[in-house]
Amino acid sequence: MKFSYPFLILSFSFLACAETTKHSESSDNDLSTQQDSVSVENEVVSSENLPQRMIEQADLILGQTEGDLDNDGIAEKVVVFARDLEFESTSPRDLIIYKNNEGVWEEWINTENAVYTADEGGMMGDPFDGVSIVNGILIIDHWGGSSWKWSNTDKYRYQDGDFYLIGYTSTYGRPCDYWEDYDVNLSTGGCIFSFEPEVCEDYESEEDYGPAWEETFNYPIKQLPKLTERRNFTLQFDSPKGKTFYL
Repeated sequence: MKFSYPFLILSFSFLACAETTKHSESSDNDLSTQQDSVSVENEVVSSENLPQRMIEQADLILGQTEGDLDNDGIAEKVVVFARDLEFESTSPRDLIIYKNNEGVWEEWINTENAVYTADEGGMMGDPFDGVSIVNGILIIDHWGGSSWKWSNTDKYRYQDGDFYLIGYTSTYGRPCDYWEDYDVNLSTGGCIFSFEPEVCEDYESEEDYGPAWEETFNYPIKQLPKLTERRNFTLQFDSPKGKTFYL
């Protein structure tokens, strides 16, 4: 995830504001409970057979998606809830996975260890940038920073009876300076680091970052962290060329 030069101008404006805004549509917490329906991201869906929490706490839904996570041919529902919008800055967020049991949504996984809190995005505000399911993989995106920006993506696969982190990507940098990209395949140990200076016509960086370069290597990871353990898991290691990876 890289940010273009016009966004640099916007970021300076954000720094001068007393209030920050969220990057993605998932920040729109204007979900409302109605008599027979729930409004989610401007789409009205029937509340019939929805999980009770989705009906009662529709205004606390930060993001949701559906897809088959355990390869049984039946789609699961993944919902991210805030706990308290008034005092939400440091409050944990709940990620809940629901299974459909003959038309009834039943809670399968409930964890507060998968999604960042509202105050962890820095000057850019709430870092949560969405949840999705692609080819059976659960994907959670975050981003934040100020003029220097970061983003990261966690990818989870259901295997051996639980959800494990099998992929991690991150980007760090500043428009018109440089971007660093990290990509870790935890299942295979494959790691890629790439460095790319960014030159802008209307802005000259104070540093000469040299040419772009890339490094590929393998770092075996013995124990994959679970979805329910993610925020309690940390791992730091260096590449052969001395770049430090953080998970």
